[in-house]
Amino acid sequence: MNRTIKKSLPLLFLAILFNQCKPEVDRKYFVRTIAPSNIYSKDSVELLIISKYFMKHRIGAFGGETFHEDKQIILDSILYSPDLNKVVFWVVTKDSTTHLTDEKMPDMLFCYNGHILYAIRKSVNDTLMVREYSFYSTVFNNSYEIAHNSLYNESFINKRISNIKSNPESAHNYDDIRSWKEPMWDEIAKEPHWYLSDTAVLKIENNILINGKWRIK
Repeated sequence: MNRTIKKSLPLLFLAILFNQCKPEVDRKYFVRTIAPSNIYSKDSVELLIISKYFMKHRIGAFGGETFHEDKQIILDSILYSPDLNKVVFWVVTKDSTTHLTDEKMPDMLFCYNGHILYAIRKSVNDTLMVREYSFYSTVFNNSYEIAHNSLYNESFINKRISNIKSNPESAHNYDDIRSWKEPMWDEIAKEPHWYLSDTAVLKIENNILINGKWRIK
C-alpha cells in the first residue's frame, strides 16, 4: 500500500501541475464518458453503500481501515467506459487522528485515505458488481486534496508511464478508449464480486451467491 504524507498545497496549483504533467492521448483514442444523471445517481448510491460495507467489515481494500460511525466516506469520482458497463471509482475516507492506534500523527487533525476500485455489469439495467480489492491506495494524507490528487495522478499519469515498458497492454489512461479493453478487465470479471440487493450487500464467488441458495446465471 502506498503512503503519501505531504504538506498541503493550494488546489489550484496542483490542478495546473497535473494538467501540465498529464500525458497526451491521441485524439483518435480519446474518450470521456458522462453517464446520464439517473444512472449516475443510482450507481453512486450502490457504490457508497458497498464501500461503507467494505470499510465496516474491513474487506479488501479497506482491510487496514478502522470503522467508526463518525468516519466519513466520500465517493470522489466515477469513471465510465463508453458502454457504462465498466467502472473505475475513487473513494476517500476521512477520519479523526484520535482514532489512530497504530500510528499517532500529532500534527494532523484528520487523516485521509484514498482507494481506486473497480466494478462491472452486463448492461446498464443491471446492478454494479464491485471488485473488493484495490489496485492502488494512498494512506495517511493530511488533506482531502492530496488524497484526491494522488488518485488522479495514478489514474491519468502513472498508469500509463509505469506500464510503457513492462506492460504496454495496460499503458493507457482512463480517457483512452484502449484502457477499457485491457486484459485486466477479463481478470476482474473472474474474481469475487459484491453487489447491492435491496438493502443487503451480497457476495458472488465462482458464480455462486455466497449469502443465499441460488446460482447466479
